[in-house]
Amino acid sequence: MSSLLKVVIADDHPVIRDGFTVLLSTDKDVEVLGTAKDGTEAVSLVCEMKPDVALLDLYMPEKNGIEALKEIKSTFPFTKVLILSSMVDDDVVIECLSHGASGILLKDWPTEKIIAAIKNSMTNQLVIPESFSSKLIDIWKETNMDSATSALRKKVQEIGIPLNKREEDVLLKVMEGKKNAEIAEELYLSIGTIKNYISSLYKKLGAATRDELMNYLSRHKKEEF
Repeated sequence: MSSLLKVVIADDHPVIRDGFTVLLSTDKDVEVLGTAKDGTEAVSLVCEMKPDVALLDLYMPEKNGIEALKEIKSTFPFTKVLILSSMVDDDVVIECLSHGASGILLKDWPTEKIIAAIKNSMTNQLVIPESFSSKLIDIWKETNMDSATSALRKKVQEIGIPLNKREEDVLLKVMEGKKNAEIAEELYLSIGTIKNYISSLYKKLGAATRDELMNYLSRHKKEEF
């Protein structure tokens, strides 16, 4: 399984799409899977390519960035979405975060900062310009975790997997990239108990490795139910 960070880019300006593609290609750990010129194409591209991160321009035809964000997160709740913009205010940032975005990327940031921000989003770090108030961090933590938990439980129920609540809790932590020790600490359980839950998840989901477990739900599109 490839260890590359897989990214898709959506922007209605070809110069921006091409520029970000070239920019990200300078990092050996990042692979651009494809680009889209509007929100509708962006949603289709994410469904087809299943990237780790989607970069969405805030203002696009067909569907704008927030509309595309909501649709992507409803189907692939663990795909990280970063909104691209030249200038945003607090209200826009809060709206993006409330719908599950991992942050905002300003288009005029230097290359190294943009790449670092994309990588940081994969470790659940909030990506916002320094000028925004710290209250946004608390809003993001609350809304992001609540939406992710709800989306996971809903998808598990739709697929019909017979998991109990504690197994769902462990699965959520695994899909966040948490290690056994971290999961044990956050759920107030022993590492041995966490290992037992993960073994049970392997069996129920037909997974042989942790990567397969993390990617299981993303392979099931809504239209397949």
